[in-house]
Amino acid sequence: MKPFLIPFCSIFLLCVITACGTDSDTQEETTVESVEMQAVPVRTEICQQQPFDTALEYGGTIASVTAVNVSARLSGIIDVLPVDEGDIVVAGETVLFCIDQRTLQQNVIIAQQQVAVAEAQLSVHAASLKASEARVNQAVQDSNRYRRLHEEDKVLARHTLEMAELQEVQERAEQHRTSQTIQLADRQLEQARAQLLIAEKNLNDAQITAPVSGIITKRYREVGEMVLFGSAVVRIEQPAPLEVKLQVSERYYDQIEVGVTQVQVHCGQNDLGQITVTEKSPTVRDDVRTFEVSALLAHPPAGIVAGRQAGCLFSLHAHQGKGVPQEAVVERAEGPVVFIPEGEHVRIQPVNSGQRSHGWIEILSGLELGATVVVDGQYFLNDGDRIIVITEGVQQ
Repeated sequence: MKPFLIPFCSIFLLCVITACGTDSDTQEETTVESVEMQAVPVRTEICQQQPFDTALEYGGTIASVTAVNVSARLSGIIDVLPVDEGDIVVAGETVLFCIDQRTLQQNVIIAQQQVAVAEAQLSVHAASLKASEARVNQAVQDSNRYRRLHEEDKVLARHTLEMAELQEVQERAEQHRTSQTIQLADRQLEQARAQLLIAEKNLNDAQITAPVSGIITKRYREVGEMVLFGSAVVRIEQPAPLEVKLQVSERYYDQIEVGVTQVQVHCGQNDLGQITVTEKSPTVRDDVRTFEVSALLAHPPAGIVAGRQAGCLFSLHAHQGKGVPQEAVVERAEGPVVFIPEGEHVRIQPVNSGQRSHGWIEILSGLELGATVVVDGQYFLNDGDRIIVITEGVQQ
């Protein structure tokens, strides 16, 4: 080798050695950083005793305790309908509607005249009866006189006596007929009076007043429309008290008790608190397998009116059990699991879960009290993964 090349070779070898050392250090740092990046940050919680209950959530409807459909008491044309939806009515005072008043007033007048005619006819027949009684008395006297004369001297012809007796029989028959006519006239008078009562009742039924105090919530008919007997014309509802009505699955029929079971009710932004079940239907509907439950709202706040929807939450049969936050349990193909930290790694643990209540889930088996489970970051984990436990913003 030529002498002038030796310094250049030495410099080249030194550069190669320096470069190799630098690459090795950089590779080691990269490996450490990648290992650090593979550790999943997590938060943990301890398995502990928690109260669990059967929480049933249903949608219900707020309804008036007192709601009445006011119907027509007879068929006819609506003459007057002074109330409208939203009007306040007073029981026994507010007139709701009138039906065929003029026609019914004329019917009353006709019935009154028929009573007067029947009374006059009865008076005429009574006078005829008195006249008939007088004629009978006269005929009896004549018959007795002619009979006595005939028996004493036989002067009076037999034919004259027979004529007198025949007249007596005829007058008695006329008296009986007049008596029967009076009875008929008396029955006709009773009939006329009954028809008058019916006409007066129909006239009274033509004008309907409010049976209860409340608010007109529905007007089914308009003035001039024909209505039939029993057809609803208006609806009255009382604004308070109200009740919440809902349908509950038949499986909980034995667990809901009137006067005992509480239900948490909310309507829109209003929390109505816990109220007691006041009514439970005695049977279950066989078509949908549900039964109706009602709970009384004695003093509903402003804005809570009939027809609004309400959310209802029942809490049944509270008990103590092992529990972890709901988010700690992850559904995998093999079933529900939790992740248990062991040093810098986690172990997957299958569990048997139960009821959920207030953000916690009951652990029936697979986990002991006091065990630590991952509650944040668990969806990024597999068995044996490295973790970094974060407690109040500090990595451990």
